Amino acid sequence: MRKFLIALLTLCFTLGSFVCLTGCGEVNLTYSKMFFNSEVNIVVKGYSNKISCEEEITSTLTFLDNTFSLSKTGSLANRFNNLTLEDEPITLTEEENQVFSTIYQLNTLHEKFNITIYPLVELWGFNAGASGKTEVPEDSEIQSALELVGTNKILYNQQNKTLTKTENGVKIDFGGVLKGYAVDVITNILKDNGYTDGYISIGGSSISILETTSKLSIVHPENVNDNVLQIENHLIKNKKLSTSGTYRKFYEIAGVKYSHVIDVSTGKPIDTGFTSITLIADNGAKLDALSTALLTLTKEELISYFNQNLSNYTIFAIYNKNGEKKVLTNLENDFTLLDSSYQIEKI
Repeated sequence: MRKFLIALLTLCFTLGSFVCLTGCGEVNLTYSKMFFNSEVNIVVKGYSNKISCEEEITSTLTFLDNTFSLSKTGSLANRFNNLTLEDEPITLTEEENQVFSTIYQLNTLHEKFNITIYPLVELWGFNAGASGKTEVPEDSEIQSALELVGTNKILYNQQNKTLTKTENGVKIDFGGVLKGYAVDVITNILKDNGYTDGYISIGGSSISILETTSKLSIVHPENVNDNVLQIENHLIKNKKLSTSGTYRKFYEIAGVKYSHVIDVSTGKPIDTGFTSITLIADNGAKLDALSTALLTLTKEELISYFNQNLSNYTIFAIYNKNGEKKVLTNLENDFTLLDSSYQIEKI
């Protein structure tokens, strides 16, 4: 049986009111379009030129989608993936170079995050347009795909704006950070245009929150129609959030669930017990990369890494394995657990 589920952060924002300065006119902007195969929802208000801001948002999202999404035939991602050693290196435009350099640097955040993961994604049937697998790949196939994974397989010259690869078959996938990066960019556009209150959500998993009086709920990984906990509003004001989960996209073979989250060290879908990880901080692209990477760790590894490297972040990690159901967090209060079958574990 194959199942593909989308799990989202629940957004129920009531935008707060604020006082208008003399001569200002309050503008409400509600925006909803499809990019990155995800719904982009923006609900904000402020003092701005609504029309020009919408045009800038659409133009920016169109560029990012057309350039970095694997679903777009002529995207940079597909041009690189189809590149052979006999071809000339790709020459990036100024805009492409600026975005790629930022995403490329995110590979240094954690060894379990790498944009060259795409050979494994294809092998396990999670590539664009695929519908899963009916048989588990052979170990030899996994090993062959693993040999194509690694940042050192990319030859990138930022100054010359050129991009190529060390061997045929090396492929990249920006999906792990693209929505978070877009959230960062759109947040800056909105703030620059005078919007101060509301939220930006891409796919419900990458979110930016401006000023708000509302709380935020995290969808239950075992029941997408319910919530597992609720976060107080002061924790999310002017912050970015990213949620990654094993329940977001998966299939089953012979009763075993295979998640789309693949460990680049083993080449296999993870089975760590973590079903959902939400991180809150200031940079959406980093949050996207880290929330996915942390899913691949054991509970002990996650606690150690978080305390050593991410003490200024907020985390909610949902864990369910061998009868142990926990919500790991570095907070003692300012949230409400909504499922009594889980226990809080302070890290």
